[in-house]
Amino acid sequence: MSSATPLAAALAAHQRGDWPAAIAQYRKTLKQDPKNAKVLHLMGLAELAQGQPAAAEPWLRKALAADPGQPTHHASLGECLRLAGRLDDAIGMLTQAGRRFPDAPWIWQNLGSALKDAGRMEEAGGALQHSVALKPNAANLHLLGQVLCILEHYPQAVEPLQRALKLAPGHAGIQAELGFALCRMGQVWEGMALYEQALKSAPGNAALFAEMAGVAALQMNQVDKALGVMRRALAAAPHDGGHWPLFLLMLHYRTLPAAEIFAEHAAWGARYDKQPRLPRHTPQAAGRRLRVGYVSGDFKKHPVAYFMEPILRHHDRATWEVHCYDTLTDAVRADEMTLRLKGCAEHWHRIAGLSDDDAAALIHRDGMDILVDLGGHAGGRLGVFARKPAPVQVAYLGYPDTTGLKAMDFRLVDAVTDPPGLTERHNTETLVRLPGCFLCYSQGLQVPVAQTLPMEANGFVTFGYFNAFQKASPEWIEMAAGVLKAVPNSRLMVKCGAFRSGHHAGGMIAEAFAPHGIGPERLQVLPKEHEMADHLARYHGVDIALDAFPYNGTTTTCDALWMGVPVVTLAGDIHVSRVSASILTAVGLPGWVAQTPAEFVRLAVSWAHQPEKLREIRQNLRARFEKAMDGAVFTAGLEAAYRDMIEKMPQSP
Repeated sequence: MSSATPLAAALAAHQRGDWPAAIAQYRKTLKQDPKNAKVLHLMGLAELAQGQPAAAEPWLRKALAADPGQPTHHASLGECLRLAGRLDDAIGMLTQAGRRFPDAPWIWQNLGSALKDAGRMEEAGGALQHSVALKPNAANLHLLGQVLCILEHYPQAVEPLQRALKLAPGHAGIQAELGFALCRMGQVWEGMALYEQALKSAPGNAALFAEMAGVAALQMNQVDKALGVMRRALAAAPHDGGHWPLFLLMLHYRTLPAAEIFAEHAAWGARYDKQPRLPRHTPQAAGRRLRVGYVSGDFKKHPVAYFMEPILRHHDRATWEVHCYDTLTDAVRADEMTLRLKGCAEHWHRIAGLSDDDAAALIHRDGMDILVDLGGHAGGRLGVFARKPAPVQVAYLGYPDTTGLKAMDFRLVDAVTDPPGLTERHNTETLVRLPGCFLCYSQGLQVPVAQTLPMEANGFVTFGYFNAFQKASPEWIEMAAGVLKAVPNSRLMVKCGAFRSGHHAGGMIAEAFAPHGIGPERLQVLPKEHEMADHLARYHGVDIALDAFPYNGTTTTCDALWMGVPVVTLAGDIHVSRVSASILTAVGLPGWVAQTPAEFVRLAVSWAHQPEKLREIRQNLRARFEKAMDGAVFTAGLEAAYRDMIEKMPQSP
């Protein structure tokens, strides 16, 4: 038998993906020619293809030693180090190789991949741009599109992703990434079509189900479809906890029974409460300040930040030591709000790159007396809280429902969002009711309030809806249509953050209202504003705002009131449908809270016929709002609640 026979057999096995057979034949070849750089390299690639970077590394190093002038040997070893999780080593060696071989596309492609894994997105984009310029292929174009999406440069991501799809037709990952970019640009129908193609290309891919539901179906207000897709995702990957948070959040967009929503949260919690817990701290030393830690991925231009800023600014530093644990997943997303909040906190810790175990250990070492989650199932790090790094753990602000975790001790609410006896049984946490409203909002932007009503200039009443359109439930559409029909010539201004362009939004909204007898001429659809001041100025064109149901507005309600626009809301039977009622009660407008859909319509119609009272409310509402949202008063009440929680918790392990 000739010496070429094992190599020929190895290459044939390699081509068909039979890695054990290929490796066996490569070994035979290497016994005859142990310094054959090509075979050593192929041997390493076969081990990598089996998911064995540790086994691949020695072969790839031998290949590199045998032929150091071959760029692909450098590229493959760098990729091996990346797959082994040794990102610094991979980046270091690939950077050196890139200097030596500046025209080798594979080196720059693998460097971009390693930089992406390390969270260095701007640098990754540069490396991948260089790789694409040298020799475009489906992989480097796809990687470049992914990085641009992470950087939120969606229009720039579309072109490389489209080129990648032409080179690899039917590639589910590329189809899904391109669909994601298009959806984020407001081209939801095109994005949805690509998700459908991806699902056909990769049936059973739970990640695609989740993205399709969260990005496309929700933006199209197809919540029932989104929930169905998410249930398929959970069934396809029952042990993948990454899909649960979006599913749990979606449950609030429709009027499901409170018991059903709670059961799903409790089911999630039952899995995560099994995490091993850290030992309890010893009781607080006499004279030491109490330590409070806030955990959030929203310390940036985000609604949570506007609610947290007054708290961080007004904490009594004589008695409280304030720590912020920043889980922002990508450093490029930090902004001027991040810097403002950093200036309000004594200690700032970035834990984005830490595992739940490591993050919990860090917080435990910091000795928090009370740890506050600000994200819940909307981007929180509940896996950290499941490990119980602090003796007192609190859910607050960023998520409108229970976490489902028994490791979470308390949840902050108020007597309007959660009247005694109404919601306790639907929370795993003990409810703590703050005095007055459970939140405090600081807009900061002094956009002036219009002193005249839009109806006085227009000759007709303009109602406004500025919440996410997935919050526009069938019940809300029916109520809003009832208002428009009862107020002749009135209009509804609809403005949603997802509408980055008006390409399809007008048709989608018109389609929702058409069965109720409301034509498109009664609807004004506005796209997303890039600047907050421009967004707030849109309220100058609104006489009365109509709140979402069952998922009330929070930031949206506060923004409307800040701009002098009163809000009609319908109070439901769970926290998420009673938030606006709490805010309106705090600013002295309890008469704007309806208890039934019919009363919602009646209130909106009644106020539309009282321009004098509307004008008076508009002129005085900002002052009332500022008084109700006094940061110093609110934070003093919050600190009192914290102390009471600490005192209630048992001190023994």
